[in-house]
Amino acid sequence: MTLVIDPTNSGKSTWIDRNHDGEVGSAFQFAKNWLLGKSNIPEKGTLLQYNLLFLAGARRNRKESLNEWDVLDDTLLARCLKSGQVEQAIVIIASIAQLKSRASI
Repeated sequence: MTLVIDPTNSGKSTWIDRNHDGEVGSAFQFAKNWLLGKSNIPEKGTLLQYNLLFLAGARRNRKESLNEWDVLDDTLLARCLKSGQVEQAIVIIASIAQLKSRASI
C-alpha cells in the first residue's frame, strides 16, 4: 500500500490525481469499516489517503492539546504501518499555524 499523508487541504487529492491511477481509499472509510468489523487494513497496492488531522476532532472533544500528538495514537494508521504492507509513504506538509487553524474548524 502507498500512504499519502497530509493535513486538510494541503494537496493530497491533487497529488493523487496527478500521480496515481489505481485503487484509492480513505482512512475514514477504513476506520469506519474496521470499527464495524467489515475490514482490516487496505490491501497491498491500495493508495490510502490519511489526513493528519483525522484525530483532531476527537482530541478537541476530550479537551486534549491540538499543538502536538502522536499520530500512532490512531489505531488504523498504527496497524497499517505495522502490517508490513506499506510500500511507500508520501508526506505533504503544512506550517504549524495552518495545522492549528484547520484543526480548530
